[in-house]
Amino acid sequence: MKNALILFFLLVIAFFGLDYEFGNMADLGLTTQGYQQVFLAIFLLLLYVVPLLYFFHRIAKRWKVSMGLFPFIVFLGGFASGWIASFGNEGVSSGLTALFGHSALLKQWSDALSAPLVEEFSKGLFALCFIYLLKIQKPQAALLTGMEVGLGFQVIEDIAYIAEAADKSLRGVIPEVLNRISGSVSSHWVYTGIFTLGLFYLLRHIKGQKAFLWILTPVLLHFLWNSPWNDSFWLGPVLNALTILLLIYLLLRLDKQLDVNKL
Repeated sequence: MKNALILFFLLVIAFFGLDYEFGNMADLGLTTQGYQQVFLAIFLLLLYVVPLLYFFHRIAKRWKVSMGLFPFIVFLGGFASGWIASFGNEGVSSGLTALFGHSALLKQWSDALSAPLVEEFSKGLFALCFIYLLKIQKPQAALLTGMEVGLGFQVIEDIAYIAEAADKSLRGVIPEVLNRISGSVSSHWVYTGIFTLGLFYLLRHIKGQKAFLWILTPVLLHFLWNSPWNDSFWLGPVLNALTILLLIYLLLRLDKQLDVNKL
């Protein structure tokens, strides 16, 4: 009964998100040609989605993790967490404005102060729901589940940015999608995977200090990415490199754990 209620909750939240995202798209009021350009831009997101799907498949196959519910997790994770995080970010930004007033400094730092905490905990919550429903016992499966939820969130966020660009000018649609693709190398799919692994360790009382490390690290990386410091030409590539190296380290460690367990 409890599992059915959780699944019902996830479906309701996800369908709210579906209405929210497509409602925003419908409200653009573009011409048929304009919508064609927007959907072409969305289609270009497959340039990073397909390689990531293949990457997840290879890891799951090596770790013997079932991928049967993968599309379901991506769909629910994206549509459920996306709109909640959007409203959460707006709420935090409004709260900061109420406390500190309108200022150029606050406007510069608003995204860095709200998104890392709101978005990571939103995605992490839904990843934990899947971990509970699927009775996941291995950290390898927890990491993959988090990456799947993060990928869903990432695609929904990219679509929202494309729609926002189209609302301003159709000329900005293709540059925006190219910008989203370039930032996809180390984005929400990595952050959520690491964050979920930390939550998994924390709830199972495994690796106490490391659990907090894996929870805080993606929040910090996300903060730096959203900060005004990332306007410089060098910080983005450095953060991408650090994030991917961290993921490689975790993949190797988790892979080694499986090899040890086989002995």
